[in-house]
Amino acid sequence: MRAFLKQLETLSISKDETIKRYNEEYHLQTDGDNGRIDRSIVNRIRFLNQTGVLIKKNLIDIDLLFGLIGAGLEIDYPVLDIILRAHRIEHNMPYMYYDLNTIWLGYQNWKEERRFTN
Repeated sequence: MRAFLKQLETLSISKDETIKRYNEEYHLQTDGDNGRIDRSIVNRIRFLNQTGVLIKKNLIDIDLLFGLIGAGLEIDYPVLDIILRAHRIEHNMPYMYYDLNTIWLGYQNWKEERRFTN
């Protein structure tokens, strides 16, 4: 997926066009590898959204959570963000998996706090 998005980035196309192409080539595919890739990524987004809900409700230890998934989240978030935007547009649901943003902001705050305490 990173290679697909990197290729589009080198073409200097807009984010809106990137989102449109993602939907056409991955999200709207009902069979084949691209459709499976999209479903796999959405499963990851769902998991992260669920952890965002747990953070919001103060039901999870954020040191444990971000210690386990923080580095992967930091690496993957730019791609996940574009894919989530594509799904929101395609389904006309601007609030879809809203708490992905909660976990991202929580991670940024956690990382910044650790910078000065370690």
